[in-house]
Amino acid sequence: MEFIIGPVVAVLLSGSGLYLTDRRYKKNASAVAARLETIEKTIDRIDNEVPKRMVTLMGPLANAVKEVRREIGVE
Repeated sequence: MEFIIGPVVAVLLSGSGLYLTDRRYKKNASAVAARLETIEKTIDRIDNEVPKRMVTLMGPLANAVKEVRREIGVE
């Protein structure tokens, strides 16, 4: 009799444990998905801003290099 009851009880207990673990992982997965979406939005924003900042920074820098070259007499 205990040969039948023991495995049945073990299967029932492990099934409930798997159900609770699965719920916890689904909850954690949704939180990770929300964080990932926030990170993706931040990366998109940065990707749009960086080229604009580089252009505004490189313009005066290029003019200063031209001025230095002209002062030295390289050009």
